[in-house]
Amino acid sequence: MLQRTALRLAAALVALSVVGLSRASAAPSATIPPPQREIAWVEAKLDVALARARDRNVPLVVFACLADETHNEEYRRHLGGNEKLAQVLDGAVPMYASNGEPPPGAQLVKHKELMDEVYNRWVAEETPDGAWALPEVLVVDPSGEVFKRLGSGNTVTDDAVGFALAELNKKLGGGVSDVTVTSLVKLRDAGRAAQTAEDWTAAWRAWRSVLAITQAGVFATEAKAAMPAVEAGFTKLVEASVVDVTEANLGERYALLREVARRARGEALEKLATKHIGALEKDKRFKKLLTPIKLEEEAADILYEVEARLARGDTPGAIKELKRLASKRYAATASGQRARAEYAELLK
Repeated sequence: MLQRTALRLAAALVALSVVGLSRASAAPSATIPPPQREIAWVEAKLDVALARARDRNVPLVVFACLADETHNEEYRRHLGGNEKLAQVLDGAVPMYASNGEPPPGAQLVKHKELMDEVYNRWVAEETPDGAWALPEVLVVDPSGEVFKRLGSGNTVTDDAVGFALAELNKKLGGGVSDVTVTSLVKLRDAGRAAQTAEDWTAAWRAWRSVLAITQAGVFATEAKAAMPAVEAGFTKLVEASVVDVTEANLGERYALLREVARRARGEALEKLATKHIGALEKDKRFKKLLTPIKLEEEAADILYEVEARLARGDTPGAIKELKRLASKRYAATASGQRARAEYAELLK
């Protein structure tokens, strides 16, 4: 053991020394390998885990093993440090249930309690004799219905788990990460509050932002249900945006119309906003005042396109738009300054 440790330390020192060599050196470069990736096990009551799966709109996956049995022990060990499976399970809420030890490297203490919960909730009714053939993997819809049971006493391949997850995720329409859920909760709460207060502009922005992030799951469902009433109230505001326009409120009115035009592309609201934008731009009273305002909105349009392209994974297209935004023309605009601050790495 000590000899192996010494060899590992020596290898690490060699790797570090090689990295430090100049580029002119003929010696090959080397790096210390990254730490082994583990499955991000979730330890919670089933109802809590299912709520998490519903928020993310992803499957719940339970890996169940029996203690002191050869096949189960092999599968338990297989789950430890399984980088391939860890990557597949990014799109799920993984849990481990067993009356024995957790997988190697997993810091779990409630897996024995989970074993009873899973058995009573999904297994007992289907096994009249009380026998639960393990190991088994249960792929569960976030609604709480079992989508597939894999293994039933036989070793489950990682590919089988991956195929089942892909099939269910396709049915669900796409999930989100835990980090994104935090943003969606804030937007949902803002949308609810604004709608209650009949602040149609804030409500429209909040619910539109939810739907820009996801089109499936509980957050999208609530946003879609809210939008008809919100859009009815908001449309009235847009219709009134060219009434009683003054030099004092011109910037606010024009900026709102441009925002609607870029965020509601292809919709009736875009046509309405575009019509009003044209009316304001033709009004001789505001021609000079609109020049700097229009520049700010041009920059805002480009930044919106940058973020839309990044969301679609089109990084080259986003960089191209960022370079436009970083040009001298837009350097002093709020969007130009924000782009340079937030996307400096992409502009290098």
